[in-house]
Amino acid sequence: MINNELKIIIGHKPCVYDTPPDWQMLTTDPTASGFYVQDDSIIRQENNHDVLSEHGYLIPLAKKLDSMPEIKTIRIMQYRKIVSNTILPAQFNSIMSLVLPKQIFKQWDFNQITAPIDSNNQLMLPDSLDLRGYKNILNQYSACHIQEDILSFVVDSCRCGELSDVEADLFLNFPTFLIGGIGLGVYPTELFIKIMKKIENVVNFHYRHGWKKRQDPYQSHNIAFCLERFSSFLLIRELQARNINYQDVTGCTVIISEDGLYDPINQHHVS
Repeated sequence: MINNELKIIIGHKPCVYDTPPDWQMLTTDPTASGFYVQDDSIIRQENNHDVLSEHGYLIPLAKKLDSMPEIKTIRIMQYRKIVSNTILPAQFNSIMSLVLPKQIFKQWDFNQITAPIDSNNQLMLPDSLDLRGYKNILNQYSACHIQEDILSFVVDSCRCGELSDVEADLFLNFPTFLIGGIGLGVYPTELFIKIMKKIENVVNFHYRHGWKKRQDPYQSHNIAFCLERFSSFLLIRELQARNINYQDVTGCTVIISEDGLYDPINQHHVS
């Protein structure tokens, strides 16, 4: 940790490339090397933690950070995804850049390109997706996933008190979302903890009530897909309350790929 900042890597396996020594792999295994966080949730106890993907790590991370006031900033990458403060010359796949590991470390300073865009507020968000082609969050989610899952998630978000009826309608009709939500980028720790406490409350309630386990390997991460959009909504709304335009602090999401390909199913597998 340097300058009260924690740099974290999230993934179901270590990076296949060398990262700077000040980045630590997040782990829930007390015997593994890295930054250990304890996860004693019922979801992990019942071996359903895959439904949360990276959020299964982010929730216990926030709980640990809540007892570490000396950490002022959290910088997060996933084992194959980063947010860059500059557009990197790379192959493009849909809306995310693809680069090879050797490009990242031979051509660019890793810590420099992942530094916050807004140094005053210590913020850098992942790419945003304009949903005007889908009209809103609900339609975009339904095009990729099972509509019942996000509707059930929103109902339970209201039932546990994290969304009002008005906010639920606003969320489902929101015209954009940050790809990856709060699982990538740079955040002041207090903001990260604030958002994650809301997420933890919803997750715990939804898991016990409206959640349905899906057998399809991709759709089995249904809570994670909802949380990606939910955390994006919470982040943008919180920044609006702080008079910060999220577009001013949005970076470029980059996939580090050994073969130049992107597999969305495996990308969401974080065990």
